Amino acid sequence: MRPAITEYRITNIIDSAITFWYQKPDSSKKIYLITLPIAQFIGKLLPCIPPENFKTIRRFELYSIKNSRKLSFLKAKFLRLNVFLKPLRRIH
Repeated sequence: MRPAITEYRITNIIDSAITFWYQKPDSSKKIYLITLPIAQFIGKLLPCIPPENFKTIRRFELYSIKNSRKLSFLKAKFLRLNVFLKPLRRIH
């Protein structure tokens, strides 16, 4: 699991403020510097930390490489049967 913020992104800590940088995923390597009060920084950081003994799932078994043939077969079968394209009947 990736950390919420890495130490090297924190550029400066002054009495009651923290300065750090980040990049938006859609921007082209543009770096943004932000200075926040410590209380506000911690308030934004805490929701990103999972609870103790929290288990994360990295991959679902259905999408694993060994099941890719089965998944593509089922997908083709559903598309041939038009399962997703059938209109729903209304109940009056």
